[in-house]
Amino acid sequence: MARGLSLDKIFGLYTIIFLGITILIGLAEAFLGLPNRWIGWIFMGLSLAIYIIIGILTRTSHPDQYYVAGRGVPAIYNGMATGSDWMSAASFISMAGALSAQGFAGLAYVMGWTGGYLLLAVFLGPYLRQFGAYTIPDFLGARYGGNAARIIGVIAAIACSFTYLIAQVTGVGLIVARFIQIDFNIGVFLGLLGVLFCSVLGGMKSVTWTQVAQYIILIISYLVPVVYLSWQIFAVPIPELMYGQLLQRNNAKAIEVTRDVKEKETRALWKKDADELAAKAKAAPTDDERDKLLAQQRQALAQARPPAPSDDAKFGYYLTVPTGTGMWNFLALTFCLMVGTAGLPHILTRYYTTPSVRQARTSVAWSLFFIFLLYFTAPAYAAFARFANGATACMSTLIATGRIFRLQVFGTRGWLHLLDHRILEICDIEGRVRRVEYPQVDVERAELEAFADAVAGVAPYPVPVEEAVHGVAVMEAAVRSARDRGERVAVDPRID
Repeated sequence: MARGLSLDKIFGLYTIIFLGITILIGLAEAFLGLPNRWIGWIFMGLSLAIYIIIGILTRTSHPDQYYVAGRGVPAIYNGMATGSDWMSAASFISMAGALSAQGFAGLAYVMGWTGGYLLLAVFLGPYLRQFGAYTIPDFLGARYGGNAARIIGVIAAIACSFTYLIAQVTGVGLIVARFIQIDFNIGVFLGLLGVLFCSVLGGMKSVTWTQVAQYIILIISYLVPVVYLSWQIFAVPIPELMYGQLLQRNNAKAIEVTRDVKEKETRALWKKDADELAAKAKAAPTDDERDKLLAQQRQALAQARPPAPSDDAKFGYYLTVPTGTGMWNFLALTFCLMVGTAGLPHILTRYYTTPSVRQARTSVAWSLFFIFLLYFTAPAYAAFARFANGATACMSTLIATGRIFRLQVFGTRGWLHLLDHRILEICDIEGRVRRVEYPQVDVERAELEAFADAVAGVAPYPVPVEEAVHGVAVMEAAVRSARDRGERVAVDPRID
Protein backbone atom coordinates (compact mmCIF):
# COMPACT_ATOMS: atom_id res chain seq x y z
CA MET A 1 0.00 0.00 0.00
CA ALA A 2 2.81 2.36 0.87
CA ARG A 3 4.39 1.62 -2.49
CA GLY A 4 1.11 2.39 -4.24
CA LEU A 5 0.87 5.73 -2.45
CA SER A 6 4.48 6.46 -3.40
CA LEU A 7 3.73 5.72 -7.05
CA ASP A 8 0.61 7.89 -6.90
CA LYS A 9 2.63 10.80 -5.56
CA ILE A 10 5.43 10.33 -8.07
CA PHE A 11 3.19 10.24 -11.14
CA GLY A 12 0.86 12.92 -9.74
CA LEU A 13 3.82 15.27 -9.37
CA TYR A 14 5.06 14.23 -12.82
CA THR A 15 1.68 15.14 -14.34
CA ILE A 16 1.64 18.54 -12.64
CA ILE A 17 5.17 19.29 -13.86
CA PHE A 18 4.27 18.22 -17.41
CA LEU A 19 1.19 20.48 -17.43
CA GLY A 20 3.24 23.35 -15.99
CA ILE A 21 5.94 23.04 -18.65
CA THR A 22 3.30 22.84 -21.38
CA ILE A 23 1.62 26.02 -20.11
CA LEU A 24 4.96 27.83 -19.91
CA ILE A 25 5.80 26.82 -23.50
CA GLY A 26 2.35 28.03 -24.61
CA LEU A 27 2.91 31.39 -22.92
CA ALA A 28 6.36 31.66 -24.50
CA GLU A 29 4.84 31.00 -27.92
CA ALA A 30 2.04 33.53 -27.42
CA PHE A 31 4.00 36.38 -25.90
CA LEU A 32 7.63 35.80 -26.90
CA GLY A 33 7.07 34.26 -30.35
CA LEU A 34 8.79 30.95 -29.54
CA PRO A 35 9.17 29.20 -32.94
CA ASN A 36 7.36 25.91 -33.57
CA ARG A 37 10.63 24.16 -34.32
CA TRP A 38 12.01 25.10 -30.91
CA ILE A 39 8.81 23.84 -29.28
CA GLY A 40 9.26 20.52 -31.07
CA TRP A 41 12.89 20.26 -29.95
CA ILE A 42 11.96 21.10 -26.34
CA PHE A 43 9.24 18.45 -26.18
CA MET A 44 11.39 15.81 -27.85
CA GLY A 45 14.40 16.61 -25.67
CA LEU A 46 12.38 16.55 -22.46
CA SER A 47 10.67 13.29 -23.45
CA LEU A 48 13.94 11.55 -24.25
CA ALA A 49 15.47 12.89 -21.04
CA ILE A 50 12.57 11.52 -18.98
CA TYR A 51 12.76 8.09 -20.59
CA ILE A 52 16.54 7.93 -20.21
CA ILE A 53 16.32 8.93 -16.53
CA ILE A 54 13.65 6.27 -15.89
CA GLY A 55 15.79 3.70 -17.69
CA ILE A 56 18.83 4.54 -15.56
CA LEU A 57 16.91 4.63 -12.27
CA THR A 58 15.20 1.30 -12.93
CA ARG A 59 18.20 -0.57 -14.33
CA THR A 60 18.49 -4.13 -13.10
CA SER A 61 20.34 -7.38 -13.77
CA HIS A 62 17.92 -9.65 -11.89
CA PRO A 63 16.09 -11.93 -14.37
CA ASP A 64 12.75 -11.67 -12.59
CA GLN A 65 12.91 -7.85 -12.64
CA TYR A 66 14.28 -7.71 -16.19
CA TYR A 67 11.73 -10.00 -17.86
CA VAL A 68 8.52 -9.48 -15.83
CA ALA A 69 9.24 -6.39 -13.67
CA GLY A 70 9.38 -8.55 -10.57
CA ARG A 71 5.69 -9.44 -11.02
CA GLY A 72 4.93 -6.46 -8.81
CA VAL A 73 3.25 -3.87 -11.07
CA PRO A 74 -0.13 -2.74 -9.64
CA ALA A 75 -3.11 -3.36 -11.92
CA ILE A 76 -3.89 0.30 -12.58
CA TYR A 77 -0.32 1.10 -13.64
CA ASN A 78 -0.07 -2.02 -15.75
CA GLY A 79 -3.29 -0.88 -17.42
CA MET A 80 -1.73 2.51 -18.15
CA ALA A 81 1.40 0.85 -19.51
CA THR A 82 -0.71 -1.39 -21.74
CA GLY A 83 -2.71 1.62 -22.94
CA SER A 84 0.53 3.39 -23.83
CA ASP A 85 1.75 0.22 -25.54
CA TRP A 86 -1.33 0.29 -27.74
CA MET A 87 -1.53 4.07 -28.35
CA SER A 88 1.06 3.84 -31.09
CA ALA A 89 1.33 4.83 -34.74
CA ALA A 90 -1.93 3.02 -35.54
CA SER A 91 -4.14 4.33 -32.74
CA PHE A 92 -2.65 7.67 -31.74
CA ILE A 93 -1.71 8.93 -35.21
CA SER A 94 -4.07 7.15 -37.60
CA MET A 95 -7.32 6.28 -35.82
CA ALA A 96 -9.02 9.67 -36.15
CA GLY A 97 -7.67 10.04 -39.69
CA ALA A 98 -9.09 6.66 -40.75
CA LEU A 99 -12.51 7.54 -39.33
CA SER A 100 -12.42 10.98 -40.94
CA ALA A 101 -11.54 9.54 -44.35
CA GLN A 102 -13.68 6.36 -44.28
CA GLY A 103 -16.61 7.29 -42.09
CA PHE A 104 -18.69 4.35 -40.86
CA ALA A 105 -16.35 1.84 -42.49
CA GLY A 106 -13.52 3.10 -40.28
CA LEU A 107 -15.37 1.84 -37.19
CA ALA A 108 -14.04 -1.63 -38.02
CA TYR A 109 -10.73 -0.54 -36.48
CA VAL A 110 -12.37 0.63 -33.27
CA MET A 111 -14.48 -2.54 -32.97
CA GLY A 112 -11.64 -4.90 -33.93
CA TRP A 113 -8.99 -3.50 -31.62
CA THR A 114 -11.40 -3.12 -28.71
CA GLY A 115 -12.77 -6.62 -29.30
CA GLY A 116 -9.22 -7.97 -29.26
CA TYR A 117 -8.76 -6.70 -25.73
CA LEU A 118 -11.98 -8.40 -24.68
CA LEU A 119 -10.64 -11.68 -26.07
CA LEU A 120 -7.44 -11.05 -24.18
CA ALA A 121 -9.30 -10.37 -20.94
CA VAL A 122 -11.52 -13.47 -21.11
CA PHE A 123 -9.38 -16.15 -22.76
CA LEU A 124 -5.69 -15.29 -22.51
CA GLY A 125 -4.37 -12.72 -20.02
CA PRO A 126 -5.32 -14.32 -16.67
CA TYR A 127 -4.31 -17.83 -17.74
CA LEU A 128 -0.89 -16.72 -18.96
CA ARG A 129 -0.31 -15.03 -15.61
CA GLN A 130 -1.52 -18.12 -13.74
CA PHE A 131 0.96 -20.29 -15.60
CA GLY A 132 3.85 -18.07 -14.41
CA ALA A 133 6.16 -18.26 -17.41
CA TYR A 134 8.40 -15.48 -18.67
CA THR A 135 7.50 -15.62 -22.38
CA ILE A 136 4.82 -16.95 -24.75
CA PRO A 137 7.14 -19.62 -26.22
CA ASP A 138 7.76 -20.87 -22.64
CA PHE A 139 4.03 -21.24 -22.18
CA LEU A 140 3.57 -23.05 -25.51
CA GLY A 141 6.47 -25.41 -24.83
CA ALA A 142 5.09 -26.39 -21.43
CA ARG A 143 1.48 -26.60 -22.58
CA TYR A 144 2.04 -28.75 -25.68
CA GLY A 145 5.32 -30.43 -24.77
CA GLY A 146 8.64 -30.55 -26.60
CA ASN A 147 10.50 -27.88 -28.47
CA ALA A 148 8.39 -27.86 -31.66
CA ALA A 149 5.64 -25.69 -30.19
CA ARG A 150 8.26 -23.48 -28.54
CA ILE A 151 10.06 -22.93 -31.88
CA ILE A 152 6.79 -22.14 -33.65
CA GLY A 153 6.02 -19.61 -30.92
CA VAL A 154 9.45 -17.99 -31.29
CA ILE A 155 9.11 -17.71 -35.07
CA ALA A 156 5.58 -16.28 -34.80
CA ALA A 157 6.64 -13.78 -32.12
CA ILE A 158 9.62 -12.58 -34.14
CA ALA A 159 7.57 -12.30 -37.35
CA CYS A 160 4.80 -10.32 -35.60
CA SER A 161 7.28 -8.13 -33.75
CA PHE A 162 9.32 -7.21 -36.81
CA THR A 163 6.22 -6.43 -38.88
CA TYR A 164 4.81 -4.33 -36.06
CA LEU A 165 8.16 -2.66 -35.37
CA ILE A 166 8.55 -1.49 -38.97
CA ALA A 167 5.26 0.42 -38.76
CA GLN A 168 6.12 1.89 -35.34
CA VAL A 169 9.58 3.05 -36.37
CA THR A 170 8.17 4.57 -39.55
CA GLY A 171 5.64 6.47 -37.44
CA VAL A 172 8.41 7.75 -35.17
CA GLY A 173 10.41 8.99 -38.15
CA LEU A 174 7.40 10.76 -39.66
CA ILE A 175 6.49 12.51 -36.41
CA VAL A 176 10.02 13.67 -35.68
CA ALA A 177 10.56 14.82 -39.27
CA ARG A 178 7.25 16.70 -39.22
CA PHE A 179 7.56 18.53 -35.91
CA ILE A 180 11.26 19.29 -35.59
CA GLN A 181 12.02 19.33 -39.32
CA ILE A 182 14.94 16.95 -39.47
CA ASP A 183 15.69 14.10 -41.84
CA PHE A 184 13.40 11.07 -41.57
CA ASN A 185 16.31 8.66 -41.05
CA ILE A 186 17.76 10.77 -38.23
CA GLY A 187 14.30 10.88 -36.64
CA VAL A 188 14.16 7.08 -36.69
CA PHE A 189 17.53 6.81 -34.92
CA LEU A 190 16.50 9.38 -32.30
CA GLY A 191 13.38 7.33 -31.55
CA LEU A 192 15.38 4.11 -31.34
CA LEU A 193 17.83 5.86 -29.01
CA GLY A 194 14.99 6.46 -26.55
CA VAL A 195 13.89 2.83 -26.87
CA LEU A 196 17.46 1.68 -26.25
CA PHE A 197 17.78 3.52 -22.95
CA CYS A 198 14.31 2.68 -21.62
CA SER A 199 14.48 -1.04 -22.44
CA VAL A 200 18.03 -2.37 -22.49
CA LEU A 201 19.11 -1.12 -19.06
CA GLY A 202 16.13 -2.36 -17.06
CA GLY A 203 14.12 -4.59 -19.39
CA MET A 204 10.42 -4.89 -18.60
CA LYS A 205 10.86 -2.91 -15.38
CA SER A 206 12.16 0.14 -17.26
CA VAL A 207 9.67 -0.29 -20.08
CA THR A 208 6.71 -0.46 -17.70
CA TRP A 209 7.40 2.79 -15.87
CA THR A 210 8.44 4.55 -19.07
CA GLN A 211 5.12 3.57 -20.65
CA VAL A 212 3.17 4.86 -17.66
CA ALA A 213 4.94 8.22 -18.11
CA GLN A 214 4.21 8.07 -21.85
CA TYR A 215 0.52 7.40 -21.32
CA ILE A 216 0.08 10.54 -19.24
CA ILE A 217 1.65 12.66 -21.99
CA LEU A 218 -0.20 10.91 -24.81
CA ILE A 219 -3.70 11.03 -23.37
CA ILE A 220 -3.43 14.68 -22.32
CA SER A 221 -2.04 15.61 -25.75
CA TYR A 222 -4.87 13.73 -27.45
CA LEU A 223 -7.77 15.05 -25.37
CA VAL A 224 -6.93 18.73 -24.94
CA PRO A 225 -7.26 19.88 -28.61
CA VAL A 226 -10.62 18.19 -29.25
CA VAL A 227 -12.00 19.35 -25.89
CA TYR A 228 -11.01 22.89 -26.85
CA LEU A 229 -12.72 22.52 -30.26
CA SER A 230 -15.89 21.27 -28.59
CA TRP A 231 -15.87 24.24 -26.22
CA GLN A 232 -15.34 26.66 -29.10
CA ILE A 233 -18.20 25.29 -31.21
CA PHE A 234 -20.76 24.16 -28.63
CA ALA A 235 -19.54 25.75 -25.35
CA VAL A 236 -19.54 22.20 -23.92
CA PRO A 237 -16.12 20.65 -23.13
CA ILE A 238 -17.26 17.06 -23.76
CA PRO A 239 -16.67 16.33 -27.47
CA GLU A 240 -17.83 12.71 -27.13
CA LEU A 241 -21.36 13.97 -26.40
CA MET A 242 -21.43 16.82 -28.93
CA TYR A 243 -19.94 15.42 -32.15
CA GLY A 244 -23.26 13.70 -33.00
CA GLN A 245 -24.82 17.11 -33.58
CA LEU A 246 -21.92 17.97 -35.87
CA LEU A 247 -22.42 14.76 -37.84
CA GLN A 248 -26.11 15.57 -38.31
CA ARG A 249 -25.26 19.07 -39.49
CA ASN A 250 -22.60 17.81 -41.88
CA ASN A 251 -24.90 15.08 -43.21
CA ALA A 252 -27.63 17.65 -43.98
CA LYS A 253 -25.05 19.71 -45.85
CA ALA A 254 -23.89 16.65 -47.80
CA ILE A 255 -27.46 16.00 -48.98
CA GLU A 256 -27.84 19.67 -49.93
CA VAL A 257 -24.62 19.65 -51.96
CA THR A 258 -25.68 16.42 -53.70
CA ARG A 259 -28.97 17.97 -54.83
CA ASP A 260 -27.59 21.38 -55.83
CA VAL A 261 -27.82 22.00 -59.59
CA LYS A 262 -24.61 24.00 -59.84
CA GLU A 263 -22.73 21.32 -57.94
CA LYS A 264 -24.05 18.70 -60.35
CA GLU A 265 -22.76 20.71 -63.29
CA THR A 266 -19.35 20.97 -61.64
CA ARG A 267 -19.24 17.23 -60.97
CA ALA A 268 -20.18 16.58 -64.60
CA LEU A 269 -17.18 18.62 -65.71
CA TRP A 270 -14.92 16.63 -63.40
CA LYS A 271 -16.37 13.41 -64.84
CA LYS A 272 -15.62 14.64 -68.33
CA ASP A 273 -12.03 15.41 -67.31
CA ALA A 274 -11.73 11.92 -65.80
CA ASP A 275 -12.92 10.30 -69.04
CA GLU A 276 -10.45 12.34 -71.09
CA LEU A 277 -7.61 11.41 -68.76
CA ALA A 278 -8.54 7.73 -69.02
CA ALA A 279 -8.41 7.95 -72.80
CA LYS A 280 -5.02 9.68 -72.68
CA ALA A 281 -3.71 7.04 -70.27
CA LYS A 282 -4.55 4.26 -72.73
CA ALA A 283 -2.50 5.99 -75.42
CA ALA A 284 0.38 7.01 -73.12
CA PRO A 285 3.79 6.15 -74.63
CA THR A 286 5.48 5.23 -71.31
CA ASP A 287 4.49 3.58 -68.05
CA ASP A 288 5.46 6.67 -66.04
CA GLU A 289 3.25 8.89 -68.15
CA ARG A 290 0.35 6.44 -67.86
CA ASP A 291 0.69 6.21 -64.09
CA LYS A 292 0.71 9.99 -63.82
CA LEU A 293 -2.43 10.30 -65.94
CA LEU A 294 -4.20 7.55 -63.99
CA ALA A 295 -3.38 9.33 -60.73
CA GLN A 296 -4.91 12.51 -62.13
CA GLN A 297 -7.94 10.51 -63.26
CA ARG A 298 -8.47 9.15 -59.74
CA GLN A 299 -8.40 12.67 -58.36
CA ALA A 300 -10.91 13.82 -60.96
CA LEU A 301 -13.21 10.87 -60.16
CA ALA A 302 -13.03 11.73 -56.48
CA GLN A 303 -14.15 15.28 -57.30
CA ALA A 304 -16.92 13.94 -59.54
CA ARG A 305 -18.37 11.79 -56.76
CA PRO A 306 -21.31 13.38 -54.91
CA PRO A 307 -21.27 13.42 -51.08
CA ALA A 308 -24.42 11.21 -51.00
CA PRO A 309 -25.48 8.22 -53.15
CA SER A 310 -28.53 9.98 -54.63
CA ASP A 311 -30.85 12.99 -54.28
CA ASP A 312 -33.27 10.83 -52.27
CA ALA A 313 -30.64 9.47 -49.87
CA LYS A 314 -31.05 10.16 -46.16
CA PHE A 315 -27.37 9.71 -45.38
CA GLY A 316 -24.19 10.74 -47.15
CA TYR A 317 -21.50 8.23 -48.05
CA TYR A 318 -19.68 9.15 -44.83
CA LEU A 319 -22.47 7.69 -42.65
CA THR A 320 -23.66 4.96 -45.00
CA VAL A 321 -23.50 1.42 -43.58
CA PRO A 322 -21.66 -0.99 -45.92
CA THR A 323 -23.83 -3.62 -47.65
CA GLY A 324 -23.17 -6.83 -49.54
CA THR A 325 -19.47 -7.47 -50.09
CA GLY A 326 -18.67 -4.25 -48.26
CA MET A 327 -20.28 -5.56 -45.07
CA TRP A 328 -18.47 -8.90 -45.34
CA ASN A 329 -15.18 -7.03 -45.74
CA PHE A 330 -16.10 -4.89 -42.73
CA LEU A 331 -16.75 -7.98 -40.58
CA ALA A 332 -13.66 -9.80 -41.87
CA LEU A 333 -11.45 -6.80 -41.04
CA THR A 334 -13.00 -6.57 -37.57
CA PHE A 335 -12.34 -10.27 -36.93
CA CYS A 336 -8.73 -10.10 -38.14
CA LEU A 337 -8.06 -7.07 -35.96
CA MET A 338 -9.60 -8.82 -32.95
CA VAL A 339 -7.48 -11.98 -33.16
CA GLY A 340 -4.43 -9.99 -34.20
CA THR A 341 -4.71 -7.70 -31.18
CA ALA A 342 -5.23 -10.63 -28.82
CA GLY A 343 -2.09 -12.30 -30.15
CA LEU A 344 0.39 -9.40 -30.15
CA PRO A 345 3.48 -10.54 -28.19
CA HIS A 346 4.25 -7.17 -26.57
CA ILE A 347 0.66 -6.91 -25.28
CA LEU A 348 0.51 -10.49 -23.97
CA THR A 349 3.72 -10.13 -22.00
CA ARG A 350 2.28 -7.19 -20.09
CA TYR A 351 0.10 -9.58 -18.07
CA TYR A 352 3.12 -11.44 -16.72
CA THR A 353 4.03 -8.38 -14.64
CA THR A 354 1.07 -8.27 -12.20
CA PRO A 355 1.32 -9.75 -8.66
CA SER A 356 -1.57 -12.22 -9.13
CA VAL A 357 -4.15 -13.66 -11.53
CA ARG A 358 -6.81 -11.43 -10.02
CA GLN A 359 -4.61 -8.41 -10.59
CA ALA A 360 -4.13 -9.56 -14.18
CA ARG A 361 -7.90 -9.54 -14.74
CA THR A 362 -8.20 -6.14 -13.08
CA SER A 363 -5.29 -4.92 -15.20
CA VAL A 364 -7.15 -5.86 -18.39
CA ALA A 365 -10.17 -3.88 -17.19
CA TRP A 366 -7.96 -0.84 -16.52
CA SER A 367 -6.37 -1.31 -19.95
CA LEU A 368 -9.79 -1.19 -21.58
CA PHE A 369 -10.68 1.95 -19.66
CA PHE A 370 -7.48 3.80 -20.55
CA ILE A 371 -7.74 2.77 -24.21
CA PHE A 372 -11.44 3.63 -24.16
CA LEU A 373 -10.53 7.27 -23.43
CA LEU A 374 -8.78 7.44 -26.80
CA TYR A 375 -11.13 5.24 -28.83
CA PHE A 376 -14.25 7.01 -27.55
CA THR A 377 -12.68 10.36 -28.51
CA ALA A 378 -11.35 9.36 -31.96
CA PRO A 379 -14.78 9.58 -33.71
CA ALA A 380 -15.18 13.07 -32.22
CA TYR A 381 -11.81 14.05 -33.65
CA ALA A 382 -12.90 12.71 -37.04
CA ALA A 383 -16.14 14.73 -36.94
CA PHE A 384 -14.46 17.95 -35.88
CA ALA A 385 -11.83 17.53 -38.61
CA ARG A 386 -14.39 17.75 -41.44
CA PHE A 387 -16.01 20.78 -43.03
CA ALA A 388 -19.78 21.18 -43.10
CA ASN A 389 -19.96 19.93 -46.70
CA GLY A 390 -18.07 16.77 -45.77
CA ALA A 391 -14.78 17.84 -47.30
CA THR A 392 -11.42 17.70 -45.55
CA ALA A 393 -8.41 19.93 -46.14
CA CYS A 394 -4.94 20.74 -44.93
CA MET A 395 -3.46 24.23 -45.10
CA SER A 396 0.31 24.38 -45.13
CA THR A 397 3.19 26.41 -46.49
CA LEU A 398 6.12 24.61 -48.10
CA ILE A 399 9.52 26.27 -48.47
CA ALA A 400 11.92 23.98 -50.28
CA THR A 401 14.68 26.49 -51.09
CA GLY A 402 16.52 29.31 -49.36
CA ARG A 403 14.20 32.17 -48.47
CA ILE A 404 14.16 35.11 -50.91
CA PHE A 405 11.63 37.83 -51.62
CA ARG A 406 12.11 40.88 -53.82
CA LEU A 407 9.67 43.37 -55.33
CA GLN A 408 10.57 46.58 -57.12
CA VAL A 409 8.07 49.09 -58.51
CA PHE A 410 8.98 52.00 -60.79
CA GLY A 411 6.89 55.12 -61.26
CA THR A 412 7.16 58.62 -62.73
CA ARG A 413 8.08 60.07 -59.30
CA GLY A 414 10.55 57.43 -58.12
CA TRP A 415 10.78 53.76 -57.26
CA LEU A 416 10.23 51.40 -54.33
CA HIS A 417 12.28 48.30 -53.56
CA LEU A 418 10.98 45.76 -51.00
CA LEU A 419 13.44 43.05 -49.94
CA ASP A 420 12.58 40.05 -47.73
CA HIS A 421 9.34 41.60 -46.43
CA ARG A 422 11.18 43.83 -43.97
CA ILE A 423 13.56 46.14 -45.86
CA LEU A 424 12.00 48.94 -47.91
CA GLU A 425 14.06 51.32 -50.03
CA ILE A 426 12.40 54.48 -51.35
CA CYS A 427 13.98 56.61 -54.05
CA ASP A 428 12.46 59.92 -55.19
CA ILE A 429 12.84 61.67 -58.53
CA GLU A 430 15.94 63.49 -57.26
CA GLY A 431 17.74 60.23 -56.55
CA ARG A 432 17.57 60.43 -52.75
CA VAL A 433 17.25 56.92 -51.28
CA ARG A 434 15.65 56.31 -47.89
CA ARG A 435 15.84 52.89 -46.21
CA VAL A 436 13.21 51.64 -43.77
CA GLU A 437 13.62 48.39 -41.79
CA TYR A 438 10.72 46.57 -40.18
CA PRO A 439 10.86 43.87 -37.43
CA GLN A 440 11.49 40.28 -38.56
CA VAL A 441 8.26 38.24 -38.61
CA ASP A 442 7.19 34.79 -39.78
CA VAL A 443 5.08 35.95 -42.71
CA GLU A 444 3.63 32.58 -43.65
CA ARG A 445 2.54 31.89 -40.09
CA ALA A 446 1.04 35.37 -39.72
CA GLU A 447 -0.95 34.92 -42.95
CA LEU A 448 -2.34 31.53 -41.92
CA GLU A 449 -3.21 32.73 -38.41
CA ALA A 450 -4.96 35.80 -39.80
CA PHE A 451 -6.90 33.60 -42.23
CA ALA A 452 -7.91 31.23 -39.40
CA ASP A 453 -9.04 34.16 -37.22
CA ALA A 454 -11.15 35.50 -40.09
CA VAL A 455 -12.76 32.10 -40.72
CA ALA A 456 -13.51 31.66 -37.01
CA GLY A 457 -14.96 35.16 -36.77
CA VAL A 458 -12.32 36.29 -34.27
CA ALA A 459 -11.12 39.24 -36.37
CA PRO A 460 -11.54 40.53 -39.94
CA TYR A 461 -8.84 39.65 -42.42
CA PRO A 462 -6.27 42.50 -42.50
CA VAL A 463 -6.39 42.79 -46.30
CA PRO A 464 -9.79 44.02 -47.56
CA VAL A 465 -11.36 42.06 -50.40
CA GLU A 466 -11.22 45.07 -52.72
CA GLU A 467 -7.49 45.43 -52.11
CA ALA A 468 -6.87 41.72 -52.77
CA VAL A 469 -8.87 41.88 -56.02
CA HIS A 470 -6.96 44.98 -57.05
CA GLY A 471 -3.66 43.19 -56.36
CA VAL A 472 -4.69 40.39 -58.71
CA ALA A 473 -5.71 42.98 -61.32
CA VAL A 474 -2.28 44.64 -61.07
CA MET A 475 -0.49 41.31 -61.60
CA GLU A 476 -2.73 40.49 -64.57
CA ALA A 477 -2.02 43.93 -66.02
CA ALA A 478 1.71 43.31 -65.65
CA VAL A 479 1.37 40.01 -67.50
CA ARG A 480 -0.64 41.65 -70.30
CA SER A 481 1.89 44.46 -70.56
CA ALA A 482 4.76 42.00 -70.85
CA ARG A 483 2.86 40.00 -73.43
CA ASP A 484 2.19 43.19 -75.46
CA ARG A 485 5.85 44.21 -75.38
CA GLY A 486 5.60 46.85 -72.70
CA GLU A 487 2.35 48.53 -73.75
CA ARG A 488 0.73 50.59 -71.02
CA VAL A 489 -2.24 48.80 -69.44
CA ALA A 490 -4.87 50.53 -67.30
CA VAL A 491 -5.77 48.80 -64.08
CA ASP A 492 -8.59 50.17 -61.92
CA PRO A 493 -9.19 53.92 -62.10
CA ARG A 494 -10.83 53.85 -58.63
CA ILE A 495 -7.49 53.03 -56.94
CA ASP A 496 -4.54 55.24 -57.78
